[in-house]
Amino acid sequence: MRGPGAGGLHSGDDQHKISFSRLVGLRLGAEAAGQLGILGQTLGDSVRVSRMSAEIPVASGLASVTFDRGLYVVTATVTTIAGILAALPSWGFPGLCACMRVCSLLH
Repeated sequence: MRGPGAGGLHSGDDQHKISFSRLVGLRLGAEAAGQLGILGQTLGDSVRVSRMSAEIPVASGLASVTFDRGLYVVTATVTTIAGILAALPSWGFPGLCACMRVCSLLH
């Protein structure tokens, strides 16, 4: 059995039961609720799972939403770290700037 995918890409017979536009609408609704903090994120993701459960099993919807939220957290963390590293030279760390140039040449 294949693992769940982000945003509703499910394994087996569940793969094409929900339209892309419905998935986008559910995602945007959950993100709008997420603006209210951790309670809003919990409520938004719970609503997303429950709205998908009419077409797919709850376990598949829960796995999809969990995977999607985890991927969101990882990419937000990577983006934040990259932004901080990019801003360090302008904050008065000139040695870091030279180190970053050398590292970029190595890759």
